Amino acid sequence: MLELSHITKKQQEILILLYRFRFLNRIQIQAFLKHKNKKTINVWLNDLREKEYVERIYSNTFGENTKPAIYYLSLNGIRFLKTTDIEPEALKKFYYERIRTETFIERSILLGDIYLELLRITESFNNSKISKQVASGGFKEEIPKPPDKVKRIKFDMYLSSDYAATSEDDNWGDSSLPFQELVRELKPHAYIQKRSIAGKSITSWKS
Repeated sequence: MLELSHITKKQQEILILLYRFRFLNRIQIQAFLKHKNKKTINVWLNDLREKEYVERIYSNTFGENTKPAIYYLSLNGIRFLKTTDIEPEALKKFYYERIRTETFIERSILLGDIYLELLRITESFNNSKISKQVASGGFKEEIPKPPDKVKRIKFDMYLSSDYAATSEDDNWGDSSLPFQELVRELKPHAYIQKRSIAGKSITSWKS
């Protein structure tokens, strides 16, 4: 088997993110890694490009060059993921990322934005000590302090790649994933679950 060029743990995390979301821009990748230094992120991404782990979509034309580059898995990125627990069958579609439609790419970016917003809401809610006003769609909404019996909330977002990561023979994926058979049949873009830790209430959405 071809020996792959060395990459860091953080760069490996980027490959896993691109496996899950398919397409992400530099700003999203930086947010997921919770890294403050834009230059460091660009160094990691440029190194991954040079080693053919990822490819990017970027235009130098005026107006377009202000938009962040969008990244997706390239050949060595797929080869690396084959060394993980991900089922090889789930990786076949990634060989065709370079010909995905603009709609597909925009949807992937949107899913990344949704998940990042859920993470932001979770952190804000769990760290809040008093009621506060937040802007939401042009309106102000009051978020009260969580009652004592509900210590924290947590959003879980499951993407189609998560369900495809393991073999169908193994009860169609990880047993911890919710509604496996239903999701396989409906094929939603994402399944979102809100959990109240301690209160143990669960609210679910699919989109």
